[in-house]
Amino acid sequence: MNIEKAIYHLNDHIVVLGYNDRVERIVKELAGEGLQGEKEKVLIVSEIDHCPVEEAQHVYFLQADPMKVETLARLQLEKAKVVLVVADSSLASADIQIGSIDAQTVLSVITLQRYFAHYLSYAKKHPRVIVECMEENAVEHLKNAGCDEIVMVGSTSAALLAASVINPGITKFFGEVFSTLHGHEFYITRAPSSLFNLSF
Repeated sequence: MNIEKAIYHLNDHIVVLGYNDRVERIVKELAGEGLQGEKEKVLIVSEIDHCPVEEAQHVYFLQADPMKVETLARLQLEKAKVVLVVADSSLASADIQIGSIDAQTVLSVITLQRYFAHYLSYAKKHPRVIVECMEENAVEHLKNAGCDEIVMVGSTSAALLAASVINPGITKFFGEVFSTLHGHEFYITRAPSSLFNLSF
């Protein structure tokens, strides 16, 4: 099946805009999720020549510019669950600073939100937009651009390093609960109405 046909049939999928060396781990983690062994369907969109994880059955790769409206129109965004905008390391070169990668991420989110407003205004809801950010000074811009969640690269690992100094062994706990590949996991779910307004 060609990629356009495969994308057309996607529903409740996760769209990854951009590529970096963390995407492979993200895809592995998402393969550990899902009910009854189902794997999350992931569509990766980037201008890189080859996607190392595209061979997986639940992963689709579209080689295209994720910043263009024509590309967004091909991704079945009205049926997507989440759009994950990663700090695109394929942009990195000697001439491009980390701040420029964040600026590109901000532009991606603005383009995405404009696309939602102009082309998906009929949709009851839009996919959640989660963004990877390299530097703290870009966080405010990303919030203003309309992200639902922002994940700072490095801040979690820095916090864990500090926590492990104070509480030896704590990294093992967090390593287990943050991963879907092994050990225990946390899930957020809606409480049954019978529990509303009850105290502990």
